[in-house]
Amino acid sequence: MDFHLHTPGVDSFAGLDGMSYDNPDDQRKLATTYVNRLREVGIEIAAITDYNGIRLPGMT
Repeated sequence: MDFHLHTPGVDSFAGLDGMSYDNPDDQRKLATTYVNRLREVGIEIAAITDYNGIRLPGMT
């Protein structure tokens, strides 16, 4: 479990190099990569905790 994860809506988020979070294809790539990485490290339950909500761009 990890109940403290972030998205590109948070300045400290470390994403994939060269990715545009405004681009729908990159958004899908980010989501897929994010979930795959969680699975790789054995996290089955996760919560996104961006400060005071999820902000655009990045997660639509």
